[in-house]
Amino acid sequence: VMRQDRVELERLVAPGFRLVTSRSGNPATRDEWVAAATGPFRVSSYAIHDIQMIDAGETAIVVHRLTQEAHLGDQQAARNWLTTDVWTRASGRWQITARHAEALPE
Repeated sequence: VMRQDRVELERLVAPGFRLVTSRSGNPATRDEWVAAATGPFRVSSYAIHDIQMIDAGETAIVVHRLTQEAHLGDQQAARNWLTTDVWTRASGRWQITARHAEALPE
């Protein structure tokens, strides 16, 4: 995300990916998320904490806290999130298929 590497993001994010955040409530598609992550949205710091994982075979549910500082144009935002990711394994590789991110109180 910080490197804005489109090829790597498209490798990690499944074609049917959906992102829902408490800020918008509207699901974003893979293409929308990759475009935002490689476009004007610049992440300056990104840290994952308190990782908990549920292994369900070919699916894994990962709950964690995410601390992120980013810029969109001249606006800076620092936010903490409680995030749930759904990862699936297909053809021997893991991809994220869904993310829900809840903004934590400041």
